[in-house]
Amino acid sequence: MKLVLKDQEILHKTYRQTKYVLVRPLSFIFLGLTLTWYFGLQYDITESFPSLLWLITTVFGAFAIRDLILWYNNQYIFTNERLVRVSYHEIFRYTVMESSLDRILNVAFKTTGILSVMGHFGDVEVQAAGMLEPIVLKHINRPDEVKDYIWTLHGRHPKSDKLSPLELSNLTNQRKPKVEKMIFK
Repeated sequence: MKLVLKDQEILHKTYRQTKYVLVRPLSFIFLGLTLTWYFGLQYDITESFPSLLWLITTVFGAFAIRDLILWYNNQYIFTNERLVRVSYHEIFRYTVMESSLDRILNVAFKTTGILSVMGHFGDVEVQAAGMLEPIVLKHINRPDEVKDYIWTLHGRHPKSDKLSPLELSNLTNQRKPKVEKMIFK
């Protein structure tokens, strides 16, 4: 998916999930191919049904290519105006979530387990105003540095510390104590 930049918008960085997320699916594919060819050669299936082994090999290869394409297309894009998460669920089914940098309220990261700590990857969760759910950057390298990078971009955004007159009046109206007349009888 190609991101169309707005006027005066500059692409800063693009992140992807760590390559460690490919270990599990590609391991299963390699194991399946190994077992298929081992039993195919062991029981002379290659002579009886050679096209069957090649068909199975092609199917496993297609799944490997699919996993690589999905990994490559899942992106986290940072511009000077917004954060965009592109999540591919299948090759033709994806979700795009984006938020303006000035709408960011909170950024946190977490690592889950010994592999993510040793591999220096984790999830970064970005909560933004007006979003029903947070934007989660899953399995990203150096989540602590990405969190700090997001806060740096947020601080550099020209609207991040300025409120519109409507937002300012809403804040002041919320802070005014309500004074009710008390009637003593």
